[in-house]
Amino acid sequence: MSENQHVETHGQATELSEDMAEKTDVVSDGTESDVSEFAKRTLQLESELEALKEECKAEQGRALRAMADFENFRKRKENEVEQFKQYANEKLIVEFLPVIDSFDRAFEQAGTEQSPELMAGFQLIHKQFLSILDKLGVSPFDSLNQPFDPNVHMAVSQEDQDGAASNTVIREFQKGYKLHDRVIRPAMVVVSK
Repeated sequence: MSENQHVETHGQATELSEDMAEKTDVVSDGTESDVSEFAKRTLQLESELEALKEECKAEQGRALRAMADFENFRKRKENEVEQFKQYANEKLIVEFLPVIDSFDRAFEQAGTEQSPELMAGFQLIHKQFLSILDKLGVSPFDSLNQPFDPNVHMAVSQEDQDGAASNTVIREFQKGYKLHDRVIRPAMVVVSK
């Protein structure tokens, strides 16, 4: 590079440098207000960001509560469906219980007078019927010598009986039945005084 070119380049650089200095002075004169505006805007945006974060947390909480509510609803409905399945046949079963009662009374009355083959056939039918009820979750419950419980017993009368504690079932007129854990027919009983 020749000395003339060097001087010319240096002159251009100096000129450029002076031009930049003028522009910088203009920028720095206006920058204080720009920085102040920038700081205000930054604070405003930070405030808005915090508000949005809080709103997001609140929405997240609502969404979690809604999911929990839905899960509880789903479980409750499953329970209701299961309960319905368990007890859907209750009315039909209750209608058949008198048939079992009739079988029981027939066996008591028949004794040994009837032919053994005929009695064996009736007993087989009776067992089949009880087996079907058992598969459906139906079971008789014992009442004799048990304390009287109005939830499972229906007292038809009271009697004095020697040796029996007060409020004890001393006789059963009709068996009581449960469907799973629910009493579908209380036992008709006589209770001691």
